[in-house]
Order: sequence, then C-alpha cells, then structure tokens
Amino acid sequence: SDLEWRVAPSTQDINCEKALWVENQIPHLQTPWRETIAEMCSAFVFGFALFEKNLSHDANGHIILHDLAPRAQETIEKWEFDSNGRWTEAHQRDPLTGKILTLPRSRLLWVCPKAVRQNPEGRSLLRNAYTAYYHIKRLQTIEAIAIERELNGVPVVLAPAAALKDPATKETLDKIARDLKFNEQGGVVIPSDPFMDREGSYSTLRQFDIKLLASDGTRSIDTTTVITRYQSDMLRAVLADFLMLGSIAQGSYALADNKSALFMHSLEAFAQHIAAILRRDVLTELWTLNGFDPATLPHFVAGSIRPVDLTTLGHYIQALGDVGIDLSDLQTVNMLRNAAKLPHSTTGE
Repeated sequence: SDLEWRVAPSTQDINCEKALWVENQIPHLQTPWRETIAEMCSAFVFGFALFEKNLSHDANGHIILHDLAPRAQETIEKWEFDSNGRWTEAHQRDPLTGKILTLPRSRLLWVCPKAVRQNPEGRSLLRNAYTAYYHIKRLQTIEAIAIERELNGVPVVLAPAAALKDPATKETLDKIARDLKFNEQGGVVIPSDPFMDREGSYSTLRQFDIKLLASDGTRSIDTTTVITRYQSDMLRAVLADFLMLGSIAQGSYALADNKSALFMHSLEAFAQHIAAILRRDVLTELWTLNGFDPATLPHFVAGSIRPVDLTTLGHYIQALGDVGIDLSDLQTVNMLRNAAKLPHSTTGE
C-alpha cells in the first residue's frame, strides 16, 4: 500500500504537460488509488481482475478517467472470442438483479499476471499450492479426530452374544458407542444384572458394560512434521518460504535475505506489469479519444518495493565521491533523500 506511483513523461512531452495532466487525475478518482491497486492484487488468487473504465470531462472539455470500477471475478459468467482466439467481451451476472451484462473489451482494464494460451481467466498463482493445502486440511481434520479420541478414549460396549442377535438391541448399542461423548448431556443407562457362573451363582461381571479404550499416548507418525512440510511447500509455491525460517531451527540471515529479495523481485515485476497494463488499457484510450499526439504518451512507473539498505547505499555514495563523480544535481539529491525518507531539497545540496 506504500508503493509510490508516478507518471513519467515522454521525451516529446514538452514541459511534462501531458504527464502532469494524467498525474493530476489520480487523486480525484472515485475509488482511491490504493484500493484500486489492492483490487488488482486479487488477480494473484483468481488469475485475473477486471475493471470497468468510467470516463468523464474536465473543465477544458478533455475526456478524463473518472474511476476504475472493479468487477468481481465470481460474477463473470462467460467470455466471447473473435476468429483469432482473442477475447472481445465478458458476460457478467449483475449481483443485484441477476441480469447478464455485456462488458466489451474496450471498456475494461484487464489484469492477468499469468495468461495461459490466451485464456482471459489466466492462472491463479496459488494453484501450485493447492495440493499441499488439500493435504493440510485433511491432516488437520484427522489430527483433531485423533486428539478427541485420545482425550476421551474409544467407547467399547460389552454385551452378551444373545443380546447382539437382536437387531433392535444391536442398533441401540451401536448408537451408544457412536454417539457417546463427554458433554453436558452425555450419559448412558445400562442394566446392572451380572452374569451367572456354572453353579448358578451371580458373578461380579455385568451382562452389559461400557469401557473407554485409551491409547498409549504415542503415534507412529508425527503429524506436526508432515503439516509443517506441506506448509513449506505452500509458501515455496509463491516464493514466500522465507516466512518459515523463523519458526524452524534451520536457515540463516543470509538465506532469509536472499529468499526475501527474490520475493520482492517478483512483486516488483507484478507492479511493472500493472504499469504496462495501465498504459495499454487506460492512457492509450484517453490519447485516442482526446486526439493527443501519440508521441507524447507517458507511462506509469512504480517505486521500489524493497527497503533501501542505507548503510550499503552510503558506502556506495562514498565510493563514487572518492573517484570524483558528482552527485550534487537536484534529481540525484532528491532520489537519495527519498530513499532515506527525508524531505526533498530545492537547492540540490
């Protein structure tokens, strides 16, 4: 959300007039810019994200961007394609009325991080993590059942063989064994008549009894290790396995730094992808509708996601200064001040 965006002018844009014209529209969008970028990130999960371009006019009569309205992926029913296999429109089911709406490609901004064979729905970045997710959910359910059984024990109902031959009695005993749990309504009523011995005297063994068969408290398979391994597989599928380094007794700072840098690189690549899409689907249309010179078409630039190591940057600046490279121009000074979160300079000092 703290990623900085700017509009870089074309070399043919005198005095950056057109770039400033675009940049001034961003604060006035109906949906805040940060929320729009966050909605674009939903393409990670669904494989694509759609936004309808709502246009309006400024005081000079120019057509400007009023809003990028997101269209929920769950509401997209189908796609239409032309003879070349390129999609031309999306059909959306209105979540309020249930009617099918036609959304032409020209009115949409389409974000697709990973398109496969021109499929407009793309491919979710989480698909490679699904197998591990599926096994984790199953193991967690099995583990919870096993814990319940170990804490409460497995109910064992003892009954005379003659009683088990009666279907109604056997069904009742089966229901008791299946439903017996420790709670505020748990309980069972059984007859207390004991067995008789060979002499016709009563023994100490009751004809019906219920016991809890408890385990010895050990398991041949450690489910925690298996679940942790699957969790690592899920994170590895999205290049985020460095998040596990603090929870296991393995890994080093250098390893975490390299893995997190790879993750940051992937996020920056997605930010550059968004910048290219904004230029293709938004700026190009505005230039066409307003009749602007295509040579003045600017482009969006996303800031750096990775935090700046000021110590490393300081050593680099010092090394450049030692060989006589001048870094005192205003643009360089403000770039360095921006890296350190310092206010910009107006003098270049």
